[in-house]
Amino acid sequence: MKTRMSGTNPLILIIEDELATRRFLRVALASQGYRLAEAVAGRAGLAQAATLRPDLIILELELRDINGLHLMEQLREWASTPIVVLSARCQEDAKVAALDAGAGQNARCPTAPSRST
Repeated sequence: MKTRMSGTNPLILIIEDELATRRFLRVALASQGYRLAEAVAGRAGLAQAATLRPDLIILELELRDINGLHLMEQLREWASTPIVVLSARCQEDAKVAALDAGAGQNARCPTAPSRST
């Protein structure tokens, strides 16, 4: 799981305004050894992405301060960091828009943890 260049565990930036979702991701990812940074707003996440240069970004599309698709477009102007999209919007057009904006090939709508069993 170590990154090739630094020998440290990969850093994941979570850009998500919902506390419950951040908590779930924090527990799940930290238990696997990932280093985490969190932003509760899109603009703060954009700044952290520039400063921290994470190995992966987990991005909620429906942020309060900026549209997640717009944030992805801004990120893609200078970064090629893989992005995993979280969204309650599961319509096909929302998935296509996320992929067009720069999300990874595996962008999927999340499943609530209580429903995955």
